[in-house]
Amino acid sequence: MTRSTSLPSLRGLALFAASCSVLIALASCSNDDANSGETRSGDTSVTSEVGSEVGSDTDRGPTGEDSTVVRVLVHDSVAIDSDVLQSFEEEHAVSIELIPAGDAGAMVNQAVLTKGEPIADVIYGLDNTFLPVAIANDVLTPWTGTIDGVDSIEPDLTAGIADVPVIPVDFGDVCINADVEAMQAAGLDMPETLADLASPTYAPLLVIEDPRQSSPGLSFLLASFAELGEGSWETYWTDLANNGVLVAGSWETAYFDEFSGGGDGDRPLVVSYSTSPAADAVYAEEPVDHVGTINLDRTCVRQVEYAGILKGTDIPEEAGEVLSFFLSTPFQERIATDMFMYPARGDVALPAEFERFAPPPADPLPMPSVSPDQRDELLRTWADLMG
Repeated sequence: MTRSTSLPSLRGLALFAASCSVLIALASCSNDDANSGETRSGDTSVTSEVGSEVGSDTDRGPTGEDSTVVRVLVHDSVAIDSDVLQSFEEEHAVSIELIPAGDAGAMVNQAVLTKGEPIADVIYGLDNTFLPVAIANDVLTPWTGTIDGVDSIEPDLTAGIADVPVIPVDFGDVCINADVEAMQAAGLDMPETLADLASPTYAPLLVIEDPRQSSPGLSFLLASFAELGEGSWETYWTDLANNGVLVAGSWETAYFDEFSGGGDGDRPLVVSYSTSPAADAVYAEEPVDHVGTINLDRTCVRQVEYAGILKGTDIPEEAGEVLSFFLSTPFQERIATDMFMYPARGDVALPAEFERFAPPPADPLPMPSVSPDQRDELLRTWADLMG
């Protein structure tokens, strides 16, 4: 089994992304807090200890003397069910070693800095905000042979990556979450669009994350850029600032300290994840008929997490088997409850709590593809606008 995950440590709630500027706009990235950074989980939900073999004898028993160790570079929030993993290892005579690299930005930075002589064979957790960095630095290599399960991936998750050697493994949506009771008590209708949030009515009720330190904050900034366009997005953020939006340094601070639906805060609107409302149901001691928060679907922007083979590996065949493992039904069935993401395969059912309280938004905003230089320029402009 995976390690227990407390409510403040939901992996499904933030793929940490610090955007910094050295070499690839990443080298000076640091964690959000004293743990491993702002993730949808506040603690480290990785099944292995840092640098340890997940399949070692001390963890679950031997996988065989002839097993091949496949090193997988991950961000600190990846959680893999040990029973599912053991079954795969025994069947394929491999032993997976997870190498947690910190937050998502630090993970990509490690891949770039060790290009050609990689510290791992596979990378998993590379999302579409950082995929352009990996592409620009040529750290990925195509696989040979067939990756099982590819034909079952939701078609929209593969858009734009036909020539990129990665596979979608899971996805999530950054959305505005709303505290229903607090909004009703204030006598307010729910905002519907990104534009609504900048008004004097809603901006004072909203807490967001600093996009220089936080993946959901970065996604929200990119969504506004994509939705509003050059020239208009700057006005939007000026209005947000002038009308009282609160900027928090991390998702945890925003959600648990400032958001009324997640803790003792007084702001009923927060940038979070579409899976957040399901947490109340998943962690409830008894079955629940309703939860206190909802997603505002027209504010959602989609994040996709990919896996790929790192250029320079000397075991490409075994690395390809690990990619197939990530798309296997047993692995995909655990993604929602282990990592609070949605499985990439369309033929894998979601748990009942997700279907009822946190289904994937039907029509999320597209995540724009921006180069590292473009992202740095956006962040510099954002910082100037916000003072």
